[in-house]
Amino acid sequence: ICRILPIAPSTYYRTLDLCDEKHCFAREHRAKRDLHDEHHAEQIKRIWKESSGRYGVRKVWQQLKREGYVIARCTVARLMQ
Repeated sequence: ICRILPIAPSTYYRTLDLCDEKHCFAREHRAKRDLHDEHHAEQIKRIWKESSGRYGVRKVWQQLKREGYVIARCTVARLMQ
């Protein structure tokens, strides 16, 4: 399969380990990210509205850190697009 498809063998075997016949944990991981994104997007929107739309990525990210959220700045930037 790895010769036909342009993927590394390590990627194939890692995905094979994550997925068995009944469950695919890679899909569950993606769903978990979507849930986190949804929650963080609500908080980002709230902070942005409280600042009357004046805060950019950096200030929103700093406010989230002050409130105790653990989130990367690039994630805030992606969700603010």
